[in-house]
Amino acid sequence: EIVVAVDELPPGFYLLYTSISTGETSRKFNDLMFIKGDENFPFNIIDGREYNIDMEGHILSIGSQIDPSARDPQTVINEINCSGGLAIICHPDSPSFLFSHELLLKLTDYLGIEIANHADCKDGDFCETWDVLLTAGKRCFGFAADDTHNLEGVGNFYIQAYSKNNSPASIVEAINNGCFYSSTGLDLLSYQRDGISIELETPGEVTAALISDHGKVVSEATG
Repeated sequence: EIVVAVDELPPGFYLLYTSISTGETSRKFNDLMFIKGDENFPFNIIDGREYNIDMEGHILSIGSQIDPSARDPQTVINEINCSGGLAIICHPDSPSFLFSHELLLKLTDYLGIEIANHADCKDGDFCETWDVLLTAGKRCFGFAADDTHNLEGVGNFYIQAYSKNNSPASIVEAINNGCFYSSTGLDLLSYQRDGISIELETPGEVTAALISDHGKVVSEATG
């Protein structure tokens, strides 16, 4: 049913579908990232897995799999990176699986954190944690995922990657380089920046805000 739902989405839509792995068991489905492409790449799948880290929280690996034995978060991140994958902290502010701000600031070499998750936070408001990390000087991307536990979540929160093509290797490379944006429904028609200004093209009128340390809005434009 998930595959059928993804097939109905427009080209260029990337859905992250995850399951949990522990030291003893794995749920029925392996983790998959579905890439809905054009007629030349109708469907691609990227390997991945979401790891339950000693009940401290979940860490997602995109593009690789490692030994799912439970261990400390930093070891998992290191092994994901060594295996060629991308390490992402999942739903850090979820009450059941909480990564504290202190722990996230201490950990190193993860690519980013979820800032919007349809299953755990339908309002998409994990941005406070992201702001704490960015304000402290940590380079950390923000990811959106519908975390599809059921069909209701398909297509709600997602990322769009600017890649050379829709092959799995190209998508992983684009994500690793930060060539993507996260969305809870708004699609950008184009995005340009020159080091001084940022220009966006959207299907309709939107308000864009430039946010600095401690969540301070330093510039805002509507158009």
